[in-house]
Amino acid sequence: MKISLILKSYKDFLSPFMLKLSLAPFLGAIIIIFTSVYLISSSTLTNSNITFNSIKSINNNGIIEHHSTQTTIDKDTSIYDILTQSGIGEYFNEFDIDNFVISSLTQLSIIIGIIIVSFLTPRIIDKIHQKYYSDIKLKGFITTFDLVWMILKTIFIMIFLFFIMFPLYFIPYINIIALHLPFYYLFHKLLIFDVGSYIHNRYDYALMKFSYKSELRVYTLLSYIISLIPIAGVILSAFYIILITHIQLNHLKEKTIIKVVQ
Repeated sequence: MKISLILKSYKDFLSPFMLKLSLAPFLGAIIIIFTSVYLISSSTLTNSNITFNSIKSINNNGIIEHHSTQTTIDKDTSIYDILTQSGIGEYFNEFDIDNFVISSLTQLSIIIGIIIVSFLTPRIIDKIHQKYYSDIKLKGFITTFDLVWMILKTIFIMIFLFFIMFPLYFIPYINIIALHLPFYYLFHKLLIFDVGSYIHNRYDYALMKFSYKSELRVYTLLSYIISLIPIAGVILSAFYIILITHIQLNHLKEKTIIKVVQ
């Protein structure tokens, strides 16, 4: 890991230009998350009344007692109230619901931040390129269609990973890793594609991913772990693009120097 590139990226991130760009994913994520929370808390699930029947078994000195409860929710009750008043809510209460909600919102903010900053990546790369690597030619192949297709494909694969890992979510400790793997997959793929597809042509992009895959995973994994801090993901989205840009352009610069020496 090249600490010098991390420090250089951090310094670039604090420039007025980059800080202005970083406002877009931050504000976008805040608006989308608050809108989603509002819609869930105020929207109703159905036009008719719902009755929930739940049975709880209690071991009372070796004697199993069954207690049944019935909850009726009218048609104007919000989805949030349905979850908290019904047996579904009791199921969730067995877990740490506060941490679950915070974790879910954090993951959502990471995804939103990375997707929004994807459309700002060309401006970020151009700025870094002009400042440090102007002697290197950019050969990008990315188009709007490529970007949208990559986002949709990666989200689909992430959802697929959620389904195949579902049984692991009920195993303590392992469930933490299993829950984060699909999100990290999305984070890593979009981050590398955003930068690499603007710097390299298609052949060099595939070669770069193969040649430096371990190193790139170290940087993206470190970035993802930092993003798990609430709000950090959306605030630092531009920083991650800056960092991966420095890494890839620096590799190209080193290859160019080696060729000249040879």
